[in-house]
Amino acid sequence: MDFREHLNGIVNSVEGCLLCTLMGFDGIEIDSARAKELPDDYDLPSVLIEYAGLLSKLKASNMNLMVGGLKEYEICSEKAIALLRPINDEYFIGMTMTPGGNIGKGRYMLRITAPKFVEELS
Repeated sequence: MDFREHLNGIVNSVEGCLLCTLMGFDGIEIDSARAKELPDDYDLPSVLIEYAGLLSKLKASNMNLMVGGLKEYEICSEKAIALLRPINDEYFIGMTMTPGGNIGKGRYMLRITAPKFVEELS
């Protein structure tokens, strides 16, 4: 199975999911899958690129504060929710969804899919 299949599996199984991407902490997208109903006026890839920078800073802050590695990060705004889950030191999975989307299932799908990405990146 390749990255796109895993990403499509997440997009298709989570109600309200608009975009799911595998991205480096440097903001470079490796692969992504988008929902058919993704509105044209949403620039969600750019949102995730910006959030990659935040995630890098949070990851470093957690290590400096000695509270352990960052497991998950959620950003809720008026028009979208972003779920970010690091999968190793270089990459994370990012999901954007509608405010009414199923956040619990989104978090669950990212958590169970992350090891598959780790395996394929090895």
